[in-house]
Amino acid sequence: MFRRKQKLENKQIDYSPVVERIREDSRDSSRLTEDDSVSSMMTEIDTGKTTDFVSGILGNTQYSDVKTINDSSDKMYWYSETYISEIKAEQLVQIEETKGEIAEQVRACSRDQGKVTCLNTLPNEENTIDTQQIKEVIAGLESDTKYADIISVAGSSGILYLYSSAYIANNYAKTLIMVEENDPQSMIAITVRDESRIYPRPTNIQQFSNPIYNINEEDLHESIDGLLNREDFNDIKLIEASTGNRYLYSSLYLDERYAKSLVEWKEVGEFENP
Repeated sequence: MFRRKQKLENKQIDYSPVVERIREDSRDSSRLTEDDSVSSMMTEIDTGKTTDFVSGILGNTQYSDVKTINDSSDKMYWYSETYISEIKAEQLVQIEETKGEIAEQVRACSRDQGKVTCLNTLPNEENTIDTQQIKEVIAGLESDTKYADIISVAGSSGILYLYSSAYIANNYAKTLIMVEENDPQSMIAITVRDESRIYPRPTNIQQFSNPIYNINEEDLHESIDGLLNREDFNDIKLIEASTGNRYLYSSLYLDERYAKSLVEWKEVGEFENP
C-alpha cells in the first residue's frame, strides 16, 4: 500500500488515470472500485515511490466527487458521488461483504464436504438476508472475476445450487444437485445420457449403488423400473449382458447393436483379451 508522505510530491503526480477508472466504474457499472486495483494502478504511475495517493486524490479539488468508504473489516473502496450516492455506496459495500461470505461458504462446502450449497442456506444457517437479496448478490458473483470458480445451477425443482469448480467438477456437481433434489429417476436418466453422449458407453446399473447417489438397493430397482416406463425417458434402454449384469444406455447417442457390443466387451472381452 502507498501511504502518506510529502504533499509536494503528491502534486507532481498525475492521478487522472486512476480517477477516471473510479468514475468509469461508478458510471458504467454502478460498482465500487477496490482499493487494491487503485493501488496497483498507482504502482505503475508512481514507479515504485512511496506516495500518499489517498490524500493526493481526496485533497485535490479537481477530484472532489471522488470518495472512499470502508467495510466492516476496514477494507477500502472508491466511488464517484456524481454517479453513486453515499447511501448507495453503503448498500454496495454490504453487497461486496455478502459476496465474500457466500463465496467462502460455497468454497468451504465444496472443498471440505464435497457438496453443493443450496440457495436456502445462504449466506449462513441463520439466513440473515432474504432470498431476493441473495439472488442479487449471486448475480454480482457471476460477473466478478474474483469469484469465477463459483458456479450457480438451477435444479429441476427451480431451486438454485452453488459450488466451486476449483473443488467439484461440473458433471459431478450435476449428480450432487440431483441427489439433493431427491429425484433418483431423473438422476439415473441424466447420468446415463451423459455417459452415452460423452464417452460413449452404457452405464452399469450397479454404479448407482455408489454412496454418492444415496439410493438403496430396493429403491434403485424400483427407480429403474419406473424410469423405463416414463415417456420423457423413452430413450433410456436396458441391456442385459451374457454375464447377467444389467446396463442402461440412451438411444439418443448409442444404437442398440453398438451398445450391446460395448457391454459384451466390458463384461467378457476385456478379460479374454487382457
